[in-house]
Amino acid sequence: MAIGGGRFTGMNKPLAGAYINNISASRSLNLLGTNGVCAIAIEHNYGNKGEILEIESSNFADKCKSVLGYDLWDNKLKGLRELISNSVKTYIYILSDNTKAENKIAKAKFGGTRGNDISIKISPNVNDETKKEVITMIDNVAVDKQVVKSAEELESNKYVDFKEGITLADTTKTSLAGGTDGAVTLTDHQDFLNKIETYSFNALCCTSTDATFQELYIAYTKRMRDNVGLKFATIMKRLPKLTYDYEGIVTVLNDVVAGTGNELTYFTTALYANTELGKSNLNKKYNGEFEIIADYTQLELAEFINEGKFVYHRVGDEFRVLEDINSLVTFSEEKGEEFKENQVIRILDSLAMADANVFNSAYLGKVNIDKTGLESYEVDVIKIREEFLKLGAFRSYDKNSVVVEKVETVDGNKVRGVVRVNSVVTPAECFRQLYLTNVVK
Repeated sequence: MAIGGGRFTGMNKPLAGAYINNISASRSLNLLGTNGVCAIAIEHNYGNKGEILEIESSNFADKCKSVLGYDLWDNKLKGLRELISNSVKTYIYILSDNTKAENKIAKAKFGGTRGNDISIKISPNVNDETKKEVITMIDNVAVDKQVVKSAEELESNKYVDFKEGITLADTTKTSLAGGTDGAVTLTDHQDFLNKIETYSFNALCCTSTDATFQELYIAYTKRMRDNVGLKFATIMKRLPKLTYDYEGIVTVLNDVVAGTGNELTYFTTALYANTELGKSNLNKKYNGEFEIIADYTQLELAEFINEGKFVYHRVGDEFRVLEDINSLVTFSEEKGEEFKENQVIRILDSLAMADANVFNSAYLGKVNIDKTGLESYEVDVIKIREEFLKLGAFRSYDKNSVVVEKVETVDGNKVRGVVRVNSVVTPAECFRQLYLTNVVK
């Protein structure tokens, strides 16, 4: 990152930038950015390793076959369908080092065994006997048709690249072959995390149920949030022997019928990323396609909350979010119990990004630290909080608590260019419980 960011424990950062701490109190710029953006790395039998595919929910139906190899409603895309259709935008990274299928006529654009289902058909054109029809098919369904006089006129399509020097001999169907799926290692996931670091997103989906892989994602999330200043949450399947205990990690407890364990991470990732600022997913209905297993007692549900587990529970014939919480279970003066609520974390993450955005875009290297500069930045800090209050993200904030001041020394050493800001905010909260007494006369 060119600009420093993240949390601070002392005013000793080496890089210029905005360092933001969100801590519990002692017992016209684009402020908010875009929500609804997810990132995920997948093992897939159609794709080229290292590619990041950008898919929006609005064009998913049109693009899914050409970039993922399957029609929208194919079971192969079931999890991704829940993620992408419930998000604004999704970044998909292909982990598998797949081999491309080919034949004498063409080579698949994407590697993997799905390429073996592609075939080429060549036949005379009924309107002009001097021309040939070259049809590309997947599962015997035509996805591209070209009418040409010679092979030199053929153009690559979304599925195959045609080879040079081929002869257009009539054939009913010639399948591509040799496509294989590559194995995925921890290094492949690390490559993904390194690459996605330059992107902006709200939620990261970790589909792995391997403890070693999950530990990589946990460490990455902590480093990005605390040291780099990239605010997002990572959603993963809860494993019994792994310690999570962090406000940026959401662990899904439930399994699904005939599942492998990670199925609900897709929907939960989209749910987290798409939540409006200041809103909660408490009691939010699951509207996906999987059959959730949720045979829990009231005593178990209460314990799940204490253990920082994100759980779907049965309400009649529906499944709903029990509590919109993350995995944080160890509290301190800096991080009180309110930090376990995803509603609070999303608000504080947005506030940190807004504060950093204003500082980095309007003040860093542009404004001198003098009375006018400090007063100007204080006005902008207050504007941000007023906007959050107007949007319902804050219950309140103390305007008088906003203090912007120049720092002269740190640990006895004179420093230059350092500004400190303190403020007191109260994030919004939703209805959670009702205690009602009816007096009967």
